[in-house]
Amino acid sequence: MNPQITIKGNLAADPEIRELSSTKVSKFRIITSDSYKDDKDEWQSRDTSGWTIEAWGTLAEKAYNTLKKGDSVIVVGTIKERSFEAADGTKRYVYETKASGIGLDLPNKPAHSVLNSGDDLWQDLSGARE
Repeated sequence: MNPQITIKGNLAADPEIRELSSTKVSKFRIITSDSYKDDKDEWQSRDTSGWTIEAWGTLAEKAYNTLKKGDSVIVVGTIKERSFEAADGTKRYVYETKASGIGLDLPNKPAHSVLNSGDDLWQDLSGARE
């Protein structure tokens, strides 16, 4: 079993979507940053990281139709590792997060703006891309 992770950050770009066999997959990147207040009581950023997120099926469609670059989001999912052979012949590893839930950060969006992969109570937010 893969460990579960919660990530809070901002979308680096609009999500992309594609169809694989009979299901859709959406990919996007979230940028996170550790912040702290310095001696002058001003916010400083450090340890900026990029996270690749994958959403599948209905969740992929909802993420694609709702999220846009710059949105502050919270993603819950599992970490998966995949390896590949680089052009120089070395084995490389990539870590991605398979989302099981995606929420728009509530201080910036209405409380009903939460995406879950299996929910039947989804409220249509297709106007969110306006």
